[in-house]
Amino acid sequence: MVKADLTGIHRYKKTLSGGLVRYYYKVSREKGAPVFWTRDHAPEPEPVSKAFIAAYHDKRADWFVNPIAESDTIAHLIRRVRITPEFQKLARATRAYYEEAFPHILEEFGEDEIAAFEDKAMRKDVKDWRNNWRATPRQADKMLGSLIYILNFAIDEGEITQHVISKIKRLHKSDRSYIIWEKEDIEAFKSDAPNHLKWVIDLATMTGLRREDLVTIPANADKDSHLEWRTHKSGRRLTIIVPIIGELRTLLNDIADHKGRQKIKSTTLLCNSRGKPWTGMGLSASFRKQASKHGIEKTMHDMRGTAVTHFKLAGLEDDEIADIVGWKKADVEKIIKLYIDKETVLRAIIHRVEKERQTNKNCKPAVNRRISIIKDE
Repeated sequence: MVKADLTGIHRYKKTLSGGLVRYYYKVSREKGAPVFWTRDHAPEPEPVSKAFIAAYHDKRADWFVNPIAESDTIAHLIRRVRITPEFQKLARATRAYYEEAFPHILEEFGEDEIAAFEDKAMRKDVKDWRNNWRATPRQADKMLGSLIYILNFAIDEGEITQHVISKIKRLHKSDRSYIIWEKEDIEAFKSDAPNHLKWVIDLATMTGLRREDLVTIPANADKDSHLEWRTHKSGRRLTIIVPIIGELRTLLNDIADHKGRQKIKSTTLLCNSRGKPWTGMGLSASFRKQASKHGIEKTMHDMRGTAVTHFKLAGLEDDEIADIVGWKKADVEKIIKLYIDKETVLRAIIHRVEKERQTNKNCKPAVNRRISIIKDE
């Protein structure tokens, strides 16, 4: 151990996953100053080691010769990402996803050099940081994914050739493709739900629409035989078409009657408790709150599987259902096999065919029609 003049060193500590305390030493308190030493559990004992002094002088000398420009930092990279046309064109929910993570990235890595993420040593630091959210795997993956997003931007801009965190494994592992809302779940949710939430769950389970589509259906989308409206997705202008089958017509009439009686003039088909259009985040929050009251841990997305069973019982063929919900036919078949017995399906088809024959003898059974939900403009 030796004494040395190490004036200006900036020491700080962070508590990592599992409660590990790590001490960091920067060559200066100046913005962008690099870390030259770390130590776990306790500060570096004094007098400091020769290795500590050598690391300090080497890093300080290198920093003075090649100082980190502000434009080379993660903080500056995030500012540039935010103003790109590509980021601005992302769906509002997707931008919010990244924006939630950016402050945490700035706090941890904001002053770090972008090029540092080409160094294998950075991989462990990123994993330790990510593991602060180990108890909530989805959140942990959001943080990691957002950091990867901005580093991929740096690669596209030619500022780095690669980064070492792209292959870090995600913590959240879940296959929800075969989870649906069953009858008991829906009845419990609706037992004390207000009308504006009942409409959401009914419309979702009858159409298979995603949350982003549910909140944007215009009030004038009802075309008698189908719902139809134009929207933007991933920078493309699309027309969405949803067939009105079975109880969906009754639901749409009920919504229209209620809005008429209450003089609600919402520009969207669905509206919140104030008669205003839902926001995606607002709908999710209200939906989760109502579901949690009844111990239901299923998500809005899980209702798409319920819609598959609804379409099947209405007499549609598997490939038609796949077209509507945007799934592979094999996934549709899996849902049907899990939740609907063959006899029920056959009886539903027979009932529907007989009903159509009685109302229109010249009409071909709807089970033979081809339906497409989305058309590119």
